Amino acid sequence: MRGTFRALVTGAAVVAALLAASGGVTAAPSPSAGTGGEIRGGDAFLVDTGRCVVGFTVTEGFVATSRCGPVGGEVRTTGGELVGVVRGSTYPVPGGAWVETTDAWTLSPSVGRAGGGTAVLGSTLVPMGGAVCATTSTSGWRCGNVLAHDQSVAFPEGTVSGLTRTTLCSDHGRDEGTPVVSGNQAQGVLLLASGPCPGGGGSDHVLPVNPLLAAWGLTLRTA
Repeated sequence: MRGTFRALVTGAAVVAALLAASGGVTAAPSPSAGTGGEIRGGDAFLVDTGRCVVGFTVTEGFVATSRCGPVGGEVRTTGGELVGVVRGSTYPVPGGAWVETTDAWTLSPSVGRAGGGTAVLGSTLVPMGGAVCATTSTSGWRCGNVLAHDQSVAFPEGTVSGLTRTTLCSDHGRDEGTPVVSGNQAQGVLLLASGPCPGGGGSDHVLPVNPLLAAWGLTLRTA
């Protein structure tokens, strides 16, 4: 598998290539109902591989990073309640994932909870130099600017291309997976954090949301 990911193209083809190589969406059993609640971007749940952070809600559930685990894996609350099942994932190669949630959960078209959060109105890509913000679990809202699009990062499992490089400087190992927005426009999910950076100079990489939606034929929930 590793050789397959060493020469990925940018944009939607990156996620599509990862998806094809990882076997795509398999016939995992439908998730059962639970007591549920509201889900919005930035919420964190548990999976076998650690934490699964909600990127953005879609009509069938939510998109996230492949930290949510392999296809067929279950996403649960800290109390053990089933949230959903991973229907698509590039795991173990860093990239995207799609989780189908149970009918018990309400999917909010917003990110963050502090002060009511921010409504998501669309997913227009911000140009270089544009402002972006992430709602992180460690420091709340953290903002920066876009340095470049279509960037590549080499991971032990393979090289991932089509990423957006920013100055967000979020906490490495703790903030990956959090949603990144520009105003009310969804930009992507944080794939690699470079912080903490008390003196500045961070270089966080974001996995764009539109290729994730295209890879699995999903529709972003908007307010």
